[in-house]
Amino acid sequence: MLGKETSSLINRTVEAGEYIYDFDGSSLSSGSYICRMNAGSFKKEIMMVLVK
Repeated sequence: MLGKETSSLINRTVEAGEYIYDFDGSSLSSGSYICRMNAGSFKKEIMMVLVK
């Protein structure tokens, strides 16, 4: 892992609620990626594997 940001889905304040966002990984190489989610004090990271 290189630690570089590859994309950002949203980078703004949104109202409370549930949201679904589609991720287009077509420009990325196959490999492991970390998905980082931050909302106020909530922080979550998950590992994603992209296979083409």
